[in-house]
Amino acid sequence: MPLVPKANPTAILLKGDPPRKEGLAAGAIRAGDLIEINAPVAGEEGMHDVDVHGVADTNALPAFAMPNPWLEGTPPAGSTFVSYASGDTVMYVVCQPGDEVFAWISDGEVIAAGDALVSGGTGALDAAAAGTDPDKIVGYAREAISPSGADELARIEVA
Repeated sequence: MPLVPKANPTAILLKGDPPRKEGLAAGAIRAGDLIEINAPVAGEEGMHDVDVHGVADTNALPAFAMPNPWLEGTPPAGSTFVSYASGDTVMYVVCQPGDEVFAWISDGEVIAAGDALVSGGTGALDAAAAGTDPDKIVGYAREAISPSGADELARIEVA
């Protein structure tokens, strides 16, 4: 699969074939957010609550929200995808090492291509500090990026 241009991306999953899953949004989630899978939803077999990964610099399953083409609304700045609201059914993937996705990078981060990335605690990713436990690394930047004023989508390779 060729790389998708960064300007106005039309996909979140760029490389790989992880299984698609669904969960119930516990809050607002953008396509490309790192998410956490929480408690099962009562009465919905196989369905779990999902939310943005909410604790910075901790172990995180490499699960990313995918776009839902049937959602209506206005996309957030820097994205062509409409965000999920609390109670929406969220489409997501749990990636494997080597998969590539567009993921949100936190506003104010300065990332070089190849930098290790960890959860920023908001669904976006931050640069990993030197000496970070490898189990906390979600992926590696495939491009340099320095968001200013808002989070930005960037290509990452899942660790």
